[in-house]
Amino acid sequence: MSIIDDNNNKWSLFKQDDEINMLGEADKNYQLYYVNYSRNTYEIIANLLMD
Repeated sequence: MSIIDDNNNKWSLFKQDDEINMLGEADKNYQLYYVNYSRNTYEIIANLLMD
């Protein structure tokens, strides 16, 4: 799994407890990129938190 910005740059992710997080920037667009090679189906839940 990775986060990609408008310029196709990958952003760093970090794990905190059972969550995977990133620190983004205001007024930027991001895409969640995930490839599932298994036969299993997964649900991805994403939240946006702003300070």
